[in-house]
Amino acid sequence: MMEEIIEITKENFKEEVLKSKLPVVLDFWGPRCIPCKRLMPIFEELAADYAGKVKFCKINTSENRSLTQQFNIMTIPTLHFYKAGTIKKTVRGSISREELEEHLKVILD
Repeated sequence: MMEEIIEITKENFKEEVLKSKLPVVLDFWGPRCIPCKRLMPIFEELAADYAGKVKFCKINTSENRSLTQQFNIMTIPTLHFYKAGTIKKTVRGSISREELEEHLKVILD
């Protein structure tokens, strides 16, 4: 069973990310971004593997410019790792499954 990856907009950002009881990984991506497309299957696998432990969310930078600007996103993909509503780590650019899992430890402790 695939775990749902939540689409984030300015309307649900506060509720889904900042107020989440679970740690959150937020993927800033774009529809024409090749590295973003490569990351998506990895993101989906990890969402299933960490179901109930970590919430996986994505935000389309083309459709959500205000949030993209608010976080000063210049490179995609950019991943934000949240715990208790606070960004604990930011990772920019291409990333392997192993690297992403390593970064998850920051919000799982």
